[in-house]
Amino acid sequence: MGSFTLFPHIKSRTENVLCTAFVTFHTLHFHYAVL
Repeated sequence: MGSFTLFPHIKSRTENVLCTAFVTFHTLHFHYAVL
């Protein structure tokens, strides 16, 4: 992926939501992988 930015003006609100969902999904996946 490109550079990881958390600024609200990524490109659009949709991309911001998708980015948040992507990070959340991988965080939960990693958490359950550890368990």
